[in-house]
Amino acid sequence: MIIGVICNNHVSSNKLLSEGLKVEEFIEGDFEKVVELDRNAFGDSRRKFLVNRINQSHQCLVLRDEIGKVLGYGLSILGPVNLIIGPIVAPDYNTATYLINQLALNYSGKLRIDTVTDDEMIMKFLRDSGFEKVGQPPIMIINSDKMPLRNNNLYAIAAQIFG
Repeated sequence: MIIGVICNNHVSSNKLLSEGLKVEEFIEGDFEKVVELDRNAFGDSRRKFLVNRINQSHQCLVLRDEIGKVLGYGLSILGPVNLIIGPIVAPDYNTATYLINQLALNYSGKLRIDTVTDDEMIMKFLRDSGFEKVGQPPIMIINSDKMPLRNNNLYAIAAQIFG
């Protein structure tokens, strides 16, 4: 299920990361780990897509542990109407919402997130941050009759058209 949410006035949260974790700007050396995390979260490799999406991103953040290992990532794309936040790949709810908050921080225009979870905690976080549900478009896949296996670490998709 995809749930589209839009925010006109983002309310920043005071979320903190667990000790030992940090969020930093993406560097080229992070790319292979981002591809691996995305493959496990999305269910298929999107290497070429990620090259293009990272290049066009407004911001690309990675989540690191205390030894510098990349555990998650998030992108924002400046569209003609909204700042699109996604994909968001994170090991858990707390880090996913922290990434979302960091990507939305200091942006004064409209925000859009297309989430693939109807988890009540995520939806409450989004509502509390000023987001409102605007749609629930169908999921479409090609050359398969079922969704690929995913590890439940995909919290937001890149956009409706890209998944």
